[in-house]
Amino acid sequence: MKKFNLIALIGMVMILGSCSLDHNTSPNDVLSDDLTPNLRLSAAEVTAYAPLAGDMNGLGNIWTNAWAGNTAQFGNPLITESTLDISTSFRQAMWNDMYRAIARFQQIINVDEPENYPNYIAIAKIQKAFYMEYIVDLYGDVPYTEAFQEQENLTPKYDKDVDIYKDLVQELLDARGLIEENLGNPDEALSVAA
Repeated sequence: MKKFNLIALIGMVMILGSCSLDHNTSPNDVLSDDLTPNLRLSAAEVTAYAPLAGDMNGLGNIWTNAWAGNTAQFGNPLITESTLDISTSFRQAMWNDMYRAIARFQQIINVDEPENYPNYIAIAKIQKAFYMEYIVDLYGDVPYTEAFQEQENLTPKYDKDVDIYKDLVQELLDARGLIEENLGNPDEALSVAA
């Protein structure tokens, strides 16, 4: 029995001594910090389109009377949408999912080496302006200048809708400038192919 315990102890020491958690990372699991804008953009676009095509499309169809609740039942199932009795709990997925998606575009805009990805940054600025405009149209004053910092600022201040619209126009103008400056940039095309 002593011999078995000794062999088991030696085996455990060898197993624990040979394993290092630093070396057991899978090459298939990429860390978020290692992603470049050319790898982030498609995921950001899909994440942003999902709430637009889902909840926001449904709300638009209700408000334009393309969809209606079954009024033959006791009460209208779309009473909140019909009476515009909108509170902070009204369709929270639209707010949460849109802000999460726009934060992904902001990560592309804030890339460490912007000179290597000007066209991706331009696309991210255009998409950010497009989707942020929906939020401002729907909710009015919303967090913007302090938003998109994720864990660094969990309670961003609300900005006036007029100021946000002005900044969104500036984002579009900046994107246009980036595209014009890098029209036919062969270096960026090569970095995407690699």
